[in-house]
Amino acid sequence: MNILIQHACGPMADCLLAVLGHHERYAKRHDMVYGWTTEPGDVWTRFSLLAEALASRKSGELVFWLDADAVVVNPERDLSDALGPDDVAGAGVMPGEWIHTGVLYLRAVPSVEAWMRRCWAARTSDTGLDGFPVLAVARVFNEQRNGVPVKRLGRHWNEWTGAKGSGTENTVVRAFHALPRDNKLAAIKRTLQAVA
Repeated sequence: MNILIQHACGPMADCLLAVLGHHERYAKRHDMVYGWTTEPGDVWTRFSLLAEALASRKSGELVFWLDADAVVVNPERDLSDALGPDDVAGAGVMPGEWIHTGVLYLRAVPSVEAWMRRCWAARTSDTGLDGFPVLAVARVFNEQRNGVPVKRLGRHWNEWTGAKGSGTENTVVRAFHALPRDNKLAAIKRTLQAVA
């Protein structure tokens, strides 16, 4: 059975708690497990959780990661549609051709599980990159890939919304990565009301 997982702690836990009911209903609708936690951790915790989830799935099943500030806005669409039968991973691409780690589509195969374990082992307290830990996470994620093929997903599978709330009618996952932390929760609540 496929699984959708999320994690948040500290100030981001409110964002995760706001989407819980919505994502639980979504997972049930598409016959997948929804796993979430607000246990202490940091931006690196995703790799430990992803490795565990991949190890617990049958070969070929899918694991979806959504940052706490990401919302499935088209409940009709199944996240598994993002990957073809031969794709082992899918994500959006950041400027500079880095794979974005806020919304991930992963297949339970040994190479992807090993990739997540390498990322967890390579975690660092050095945020570097202008002091944004999420950029350090993206750097490690991309450096540890070791040739695992990643499908570049269309924007509708990970639409990044800024302050003006851009998006398309085809958007499946809307992520509020570009908003200041103080604005994320209000934007998430407005989005949930619109898709209810």
